[in-house]
Amino acid sequence: MDENQNTSMQENKAMMSLSNNTIIFAERSQPSITNSGSSLLGKFLSPKPMPKVLVQQILCRAWNTRRPWTVVEPGRRAKNMFVFLFEAVEDKRMVLERRPWTVKGNLLLLNEWDPDTPMNLIDFSKCALWVQLHGIPPSLVSKENVGQIAATGGEVMAIEYDSVNAIWSEFIRVKVQVELKSPLKPGVFIPLKGKQPVWVQLKYEKIGDFCYKCGRLGHDRSSYLEKEVTKIESTEGRHVPVYGPWLRVDSKLRDCFSAAKLRSQTTNEQRSKSQEMGLTITNPQENSEDISEMAMEV
Repeated sequence: MDENQNTSMQENKAMMSLSNNTIIFAERSQPSITNSGSSLLGKFLSPKPMPKVLVQQILCRAWNTRRPWTVVEPGRRAKNMFVFLFEAVEDKRMVLERRPWTVKGNLLLLNEWDPDTPMNLIDFSKCALWVQLHGIPPSLVSKENVGQIAATGGEVMAIEYDSVNAIWSEFIRVKVQVELKSPLKPGVFIPLKGKQPVWVQLKYEKIGDFCYKCGRLGHDRSSYLEKEVTKIESTEGRHVPVYGPWLRVDSKLRDCFSAAKLRSQTTNEQRSKSQEMGLTITNPQENSEDISEMAMEV
């Protein structure tokens, strides 16, 4: 084998230089993956495996991109992790801006990904969520106050605030970045001079599954069979479950306190009917599961 042939064979292999303890590799030719401007790395916040076919089928309809995109599974070790490759950077930008996304109730965490960065170094400990603030007293409506209330739920990223119409709005939308290891912020009491404090309810958009006992994203209440329900004291001195379907924007329940009142009214009606029939019922244990089941019918 002559010198030219030997050189030609080595050009297609990774080259290594041991001088100065430095290793230099030849670049691999995979433009569809190595084009960092078109890639997103996603991870589902779910204890169950997510099938690739299901993910692609549902997200194709949800994203409705202008150009095609593909999804790649990095491997079995990267559980519920997927690489999304876009032909158009505009489509990738749209997907990021319209976060969060869910598939069958499972929250999809998305990050921009540079293939020069190992996947295990990508931070999936935070998530950007849109939150609606309900019940701010009109006298306290201002962009500064909205920011302070929203900051109790996470790092404020954006505030949709119309200075002319905000005082008349049913709610104000804020984008916050939440720590996934921490419970969702359900709301906050606002002190008023000479009056009882007012509860401002936080309602989250497209949050997927979360636990009605501990308030954390990524699992339901069945994960904590023995854990007590987290409660909060109302202005009347009652302790009511703070987490439930009322944290979702599509719930008709205003907040945790109205949910507790609904449960109390329902229990009283059941007791009255039972007494008419000559039956006796005991007070069921007050928990978010009872309230959640009723809330689905409201």
